[in-house]
Amino acid sequence: MSDQVVVGVDAAPVPVVLLHGITDDGGCWPGVVAHLQAAGHGRHVVTPSALWHGGRTGEGRTALTIGTLAADAAATIAATLSRPAVVVGHSMGGVTAEEVALIAPELVAALVLVDPAWMGDDPADDGAAPAWLRSFAGTFEAAPQAGLEAWSRTENPGWPDDEHAPWAASKKALDLEITRVPHVWGERDWPAALAGVAEARIPVTLVTGDRSAGAIVDEAMVATATAALGRAGRDEGGLLTHVALAATGHNVHRDDRPGFLRVLDEALARADAAAV
Repeated sequence: MSDQVVVGVDAAPVPVVLLHGITDDGGCWPGVVAHLQAAGHGRHVVTPSALWHGGRTGEGRTALTIGTLAADAAATIAATLSRPAVVVGHSMGGVTAEEVALIAPELVAALVLVDPAWMGDDPADDGAAPAWLRSFAGTFEAAPQAGLEAWSRTENPGWPDDEHAPWAASKKALDLEITRVPHVWGERDWPAALAGVAEARIPVTLVTGDRSAGAIVDEAMVATATAALGRAGRDEGGLLTHVALAATGHNVHRDDRPGFLRVLDEALARADAAAV
């Protein structure tokens, strides 16, 4: 079971689980956690770190697979919360959240998928860790945390100020064994696999960014997801709410925090209403 932080004591509203992207960790949601506290939501907020992240090792796992990450996240949710949660996932956390909904739908009240990593495996990697990850993570070991934070401020000037320090800390807490074990990202056709989420009647909010700015999810993926789930409010029984936030890249929730929080609040309001 993963390390976790739990915020709040009033479990009346639907609780929230925040699943981070690759090389981030559970501390990389400062604005979301602060918002859920300051806004008076009164929610349990669980921010686990995935295997290999946040000071954790792979705990004996010999490969990174989405199924492995999801089983670990599901164990955390089951052990921490007594009712289904809104599971929010960014990038790797997005596909992890989707897999949690597929393998343990009883744990999930709704999904919020933030530019999920629906790209699958790159054949050029031949089953190894992605080449970009090996290159990117290799810079973390020698760089001081302060240097990484300064680099983030230069490269990401539009991020809120409180995002840079947790981002840098997460890089220093990464277990670099993650770059040496095989990776399997394409266990499913992830947009099409949402049909299984539809069978469980789990609502999905998909938050996407601009492909030209580095976002992953494209129009074809959105179309496949829409076909699997139906559009909420337009198709009878439709479950998908898709929100594209302009001028955001892959880090949608950092590039436009106010816009993301509005979308999240709307998803939480729908989950609360459904739970009554």
